[in-house]
Amino acid sequence: MKLEDAGVQRLKARHKLEIARSALAALTGTEAPPRSPLFVADADKSQSFYVDKAEHGYTALRLLDAKSKQTDALLAVEEAGWHPQVAAYGDYNLYRDESPLMQSLPTWFAGVMVKIDLIKRSDRSEKVQMAKLLGQKVRHLRLEALENLGILVEKTYKQMLASYEEYNSLDSSLALAKENSRLRSLSFAEGLSTSVEVVEAQAFLQSINTRRLKAAYDYVRHVARLCVLIGERERFFKIAQTSEEVK
Repeated sequence: MKLEDAGVQRLKARHKLEIARSALAALTGTEAPPRSPLFVADADKSQSFYVDKAEHGYTALRLLDAKSKQTDALLAVEEAGWHPQVAAYGDYNLYRDESPLMQSLPTWFAGVMVKIDLIKRSDRSEKVQMAKLLGQKVRHLRLEALENLGILVEKTYKQMLASYEEYNSLDSSLALAKENSRLRSLSFAEGLSTSVEVVEAQAFLQSINTRRLKAAYDYVRHVARLCVLIGERERFFKIAQTSEEVK
């Protein structure tokens, strides 16, 4: 029964591996295996650091800021339609011939023209109101995005810490599993343990090691996501270079 169950689990794991390799090949455009090792490190920055960085570096917020400036400019243009249009003009005649017409004209003149639209086909107040509503909508979207971003950064940061703590907590379990597997093998050689006990000890060792690698993988994934959220992708590589490599 245990042998059959192990075979089923092995087959499932192989299918998952093939799916993961296909997804990686589709993303990278190559079937070469990843060369970068897993890594873990204690958090060098606080949660508030990442929240503040995200507020100033997240791409979506920058886009909303640009959109807000556009709506403000649009509102200014629409409101300008209510203001009178003022233009100044002038002329100075540097050359004057002796003709009667030129002699009758002044040497220089200046003036100011004011234009006010008393009646206009388009409804200016409606356009101004629409521009104001658009600006309010953009500001509301930014506040909502900022709130959601803070929650996402906090969640990702705590997940990163949880993965790191899980990785460290499995160190002692891994050491005990290795020692148990070694003792079972020695006992089996002396006829004091069965082959089933040896296999179970080895399977337990592999399960602990797999959980440890999974924790390291989750840690790397959360670190990468944090770096994307704050708009500093290069920070990920700096953390990788100064962190403990997982083997």
